[in-house]
Amino acid sequence: MQTVYVVGAGAGVDLGFPTGEQLKKNIANFLRCQVDQWGDCKKMDKTLKRIILTDQDSNKHTTDMALCNRIADSMPLSMSIDNFIDSNRDDERIASLSKIAIIKCIAESEKNSTIYGFSKQLKNYANLDNIWLSKLFQTLSQNCTLGELKNRFSQISFIIFNYDRCVEEFLIRCVETVYGVKRGEAESTVNSIEFIHPYGSLGSLFKAKNNVIEFGKELDATEIEELSSNIRTFTEGLRYVTQRERLQSVLNKAERIIFLGFAFHPINMELFKCVAEKKEPEKLIYSTTFGMSDSDKEMVTRQLESLFSVDASKIQTKDVTCSKLFSEYQLSLGYIQRPQLGPTCDSN
Repeated sequence: MQTVYVVGAGAGVDLGFPTGEQLKKNIANFLRCQVDQWGDCKKMDKTLKRIILTDQDSNKHTTDMALCNRIADSMPLSMSIDNFIDSNRDDERIASLSKIAIIKCIAESEKNSTIYGFSKQLKNYANLDNIWLSKLFQTLSQNCTLGELKNRFSQISFIIFNYDRCVEEFLIRCVETVYGVKRGEAESTVNSIEFIHPYGSLGSLFKAKNNVIEFGKELDATEIEELSSNIRTFTEGLRYVTQRERLQSVLNKAERIIFLGFAFHPINMELFKCVAEKKEPEKLIYSTTFGMSDSDKEMVTRQLESLFSVDASKIQTKDVTCSKLFSEYQLSLGYIQRPQLGPTCDSN
């Protein structure tokens, strides 16, 4: 069954990644600059200092520090860093400094995550029992040899609205562990999956591709500045034709769409509106709505009905975590074909 997983920030919480609110705080802390009465730098993150104070133009230093503080001050007042960048889409320097902060904070988050411990074999695998990625892999690999798994992976796509690569890294490590293969073969198997990051990511984990950045790597100032070009604003995402074509392709083919930790913010839903044109095949839709009010859950259902032209009976929303969704819908979210019922022994 052609399946698309749409992964939002809420899916990262049980993996040790910050919530959207915590990411805003981390970005604000990184960018906050203290200046003296003459406008000179008094206190600043050392990595940020290497990035913005290398230029000899003192006026540019003053301007950049003021912009960094403006971004930091705006974080509690913005729904997300993406919304803030979009609201200031005419200011390229604000976008550049914001992207630098995103790369720095996400790289640190990868290293502090549960996935990094698993990737580097620093933690007991038993600690992974209750995270949703473990349940996802159990579902994906059920009754599969390695060769069969690659074929199943070719029917799967991930649209990941987060900048980290935890899904890719976890699946690679799972294939290495369960099937006893080396990293290269595990990467080749997982690379059968279509991964789309609408707003970009730190870089690829697959050595067969360019721009490979090891998961959880400590980045220096030069790397952070270079990698910031990987991050796309909302407006840039809409204009990125190749990405829109990829999104359209996977959504049009999807028979099942599973939203995990996705908040259905209007800025993200616009991206779906631009690509969800074909209404066949008919789709089954599942979604976590953890912590949402009844009113918001009703709104989400109406949005999904309209966007994908499906009846409400084809949409299952559940006020549970991602892990719980896989537990409660184990059969519905699985890949084992249901056997056809034959004639009973007493039928004529």
